[in-house]
Amino acid sequence: MFKRIQQQNHQVADTQILVSYDRLTSQFQISNGDDVIYSRSLLLLPFIRSNIVISNSTYSLKVISLILWRAKLEQSGNIVISELLRPRRAKSIASIAYSTLMSVLRFFAG
Repeated sequence: MFKRIQQQNHQVADTQILVSYDRLTSQFQISNGDDVIYSRSLLLLPFIRSNIVISNSTYSLKVISLILWRAKLEQSGNIVISELLRPRRAKSIASIAYSTLMSVLRFFAG
């Protein structure tokens, strides 16, 4: 089933954050309740590095949205959250596996 907005909750220090990605508009957003901490369109920017502030602490956000999805949160070089959107990462891996399988089958079928 197609879900337009993929989202996942995380606990960072003493703050609950909601990470969401709109597949139609490619809008990536991190929010704390009604407060938007970070929001950006990933349409033309497949590699993003940005510093964000959550609970008076600075974190480094790294997003790769080209072929294989990857979004992580780091603080001082230490990984705080290894994957911010697990459903999006799983979908990208499944798409790559499907494309590879179809290419191999097409190659052997002639």
